Parts: sequence; structure tokens; C-alpha cells
Amino acid sequence: RELRMMVFSIMSSLNALFWCLVLVSLVICVFSLFFLQISTDYLILEQENIAEDIFNDFQKYFGSLDKTMQTLYLATTGRFDWQYALDLIGRTQQGGTWAFLFYIAFFNFAVFNVLTGMFVDHAMKWSQSDNQNQIAERRSQEQHDAARLKRLCEAIDVAKSGRISWDDFEHYVSNESALIYLASLGLEIHDAKTFFDMLIGVSDDKYVDIDTFVKGCMRMKGPATSIDMLSMGYEVTLIHRQNRRVEKAIDELAA
Repeated sequence: RELRMMVFSIMSSLNALFWCLVLVSLVICVFSLFFLQISTDYLILEQENIAEDIFNDFQKYFGSLDKTMQTLYLATTGRFDWQYALDLIGRTQQGGTWAFLFYIAFFNFAVFNVLTGMFVDHAMKWSQSDNQNQIAERRSQEQHDAARLKRLCEAIDVAKSGRISWDDFEHYVSNESALIYLASLGLEIHDAKTFFDMLIGVSDDKYVDIDTFVKGCMRMKGPATSIDMLSMGYEVTLIHRQNRRVEKAIDELAA
């Protein structure tokens, strides 16, 4: 399930990824135009006083819009030490140093956090959708098990009366393969008589009709949960209360 969630989260985020790349490119492009402009002005004004190696470095890091965008992108992704690029842009003395530091801080603390939050939001939405899919799968599985139980009841009901007697059920569960089949449906039957008596208690008859049998088996599938125990305790409490009312009424009549 975890692998499926990760794969589908990535796939569902492709559209968001496209717009994230557009946003990143736009931010880098805006800052690159500023750094390219001040670098070009500096090279034109100080062309005769600049050392050849410094001039070549300006051409390498800030020589064109593409190179400037590449420099800024590598600086924010940690692909190279941007200290030298900061020193170069600081030579322009036109606020380049502070602008470069602001760009680094803005990109790392604002843009990256916004993009991360967007991807996390997409993952959370997919997780909620996956939970709904699991609920739908569980309901589908329950319907499938109910259909299998109904076919089982029809096989047990040899007389085709639409009801199951204890003799029919006892004859069926006497076969070990039948117990294995019931176990595959989540019904671990250790005492067939007690199991059938519980179903009889639900229908209050000597026979159990097929629908009641299926509903009773679906309720008794798997281990008892906390809510099952609480429900049983609540029903016992109601019975005790009813008994006390009856006893009180009898005492009043006797008096």
C-alpha cells in the first residue's frame, strides 16, 4: 500500500510539478535579468580596468541570460559554492551583494517551502482518496463473501426449502473440507452446535432461513472487536434493567 501511495502521489503531482517548474523559472529569470544588467553595466564601464581572469569569470557566470539563470539555479540547489559568484557580483557595487543574498534567502525559505507544502498537500489528498478506495474495496469484499455464503447455504439446503436445519448443517460440517472452506470465509467453527444455536437465537426458530444465516455469519466473521464487546455489554445491561422492571411490577402486584 505504501509503495502504491508513493507512486500514485508522484503521478498525481505531475501537473503541480509543471507549474512549480514554471514558478521557479520565472523567479530565477527575474533575478537573472537584474544581475545580468548590473554585470553588463560594470563590464562596460570598467572594461579597461578589469583583469582578464575577472572578465572571463563574469562571462562564465553572468555572460548571458542563460548563463546567469544557470548560475542562480546551481547556487540554490547546492551544486557549487556560490561564494565566488557573490564576490563577483559584489564588484559591481550596485547592491549586487545584498540582492544576491536576498535571492538565496528568498528561494530557500520561501519558494522551496511553498513548493514542498504543495506536494505534501497533493500527497495528503491522494492518501484520503486511497482510504476511500480501501473502504470501497472492503465493502466489495463483504458483498463477495456474502454471495459465497449464500451459495454455501443453497448447497447445505438439500431440500431447497430456503431454510437450514441443524441436521443439514451438522451433515455439512462433518466434512473437514467444509470447515476449511468456512475458515477461508473468516468463520472459525470449533463447536458447530453452539454456532448453529447462536443463529437459531437470532431467528428464534428451529430453522434458519438463508438470509438470516448469511447475516449472522457476516456478523460473526473474524475476531470480536471492542465495539462488539461494548454492544454485547450494552444489551446485557438493557436485559438486566428490563428484568428489574418486571420484578418491581410483580412485587407491586403481589403487595
